Amino acid sequence: MKFTIHHSPFTIHYLALLIAFAALLSACGGETAVQAGAAETPTIHPYFAGDGAVETAVPTPSGPYTPTISALFAFVPSPTPRPLPTRRPTSTPTMTPPPSPTPPPDETPQAEATAAPLAIAALPEDGRFNEIIIYDDELDPNWTLGESWGITYTLTETAVVYSGDVAASVTPLAEFGAVFFTVAPGALQEYLREDVLGVSLWLNSGDDYLPLDEMAVTILGSNATPYWTEDDDSVEQAEGESFFSETRLYYLGLNAEIPPNTWVEVIIWLDQLPYDPDYVYITGIYVKNGDVFQGTYYVDRVALLMGGES
Repeated sequence: MKFTIHHSPFTIHYLALLIAFAALLSACGGETAVQAGAAETPTIHPYFAGDGAVETAVPTPSGPYTPTISALFAFVPSPTPRPLPTRRPTSTPTMTPPPSPTPPPDETPQAEATAAPLAIAALPEDGRFNEIIIYDDELDPNWTLGESWGITYTLTETAVVYSGDVAASVTPLAEFGAVFFTVAPGALQEYLREDVLGVSLWLNSGDDYLPLDEMAVTILGSNATPYWTEDDDSVEQAEGESFFSETRLYYLGLNAEIPPNTWVEVIIWLDQLPYDPDYVYITGIYVKNGDVFQGTYYVDRVALLMGGES
């Protein structure tokens, strides 16, 4: 029996489509198919990262800029400084001054130090006061440094001196150490608060810059005894707290951190300490380093400024 296949135009077209579709399936599943693991990593859209870098738009300035003064050169204190209330100094082992070698005469090199006019302090209205020297070449016998803490010191420094032949050299051993001048028990002189206008001292920064927030001065007093005692709680604030404000250097007229090897005068007028309590006797003065500044510094010519004829 003989079969005859009749090809219509529709049949031929349909067969052609089947052959093309079969060829496409063979190409996708054959040996030449691209494996998923060999595909390229998708390209990150330049909206997120272009050429490996992210650009940040910078606004176009609308006018000339005013240069900002760096804190390295100036510090502008707030008009109403709020002191940090600190506890009364606690009992600490008496610091023993290290022995100071006696240099041969005329052979001690003098450090190059300048007196910088950085301190600005107002005099009393009548411009008159007397000085009672606490330390200048030697410590007044009515005062002691035995209550100092966190430091070593010597009172016979000859290489860095502001006044006279020697100065006090102070080296912090810890954060918040202090050289502490206190009126000694048995002192032959009393220092009435009503007679004292202020305290002055000369401070040298040593070999490094001294930031103004890294040094503070505090005046202490008593209503009970004319000398300092550790357990004196006779001075109270209205809130029942007993403290004296630690006044940092930037509230004492200094307008820039102290450069290395520079002497500056620090003056504290007692009536300008807004947070200090009322008391009868002045019993102590301390200079306290901060938690960053740990360099050796120098103190000279510490004095009480007394009212009266000069």
